[in-house]
Amino acid sequence: MIDNKVKSVYFLTIQAVKDKRVYNTTLGMWNWSTSNSDATLVLAWLAYNTYPEEFSDHPLEARIRDYTLP
Repeated sequence: MIDNKVKSVYFLTIQAVKDKRVYNTTLGMWNWSTSNSDATLVLAWLAYNTYPEEFSDHPLEARIRDYTLP
C-alpha cells in the first residue's frame, strides 16, 4: 500500500499511508482477519503496533511465544 503497488487502487490519499502507519499482520497459523486459533492475539498485536508508547511495558513477544509454544 505504501508503495501504491495494488493495481487499480489508489491508497496514497489515505492518512495512514501518508504517515507510513500501515502494518502487515503477516500470517500466523491463519490470517488474523478470520475466526481462527490466533484470533485472540490480534487485539494485543493491534494495540501494541498502533500505540507502542502506551503498550511499551506489554510483553507482546512473550505473550505470543507463550500462546504458540507448548
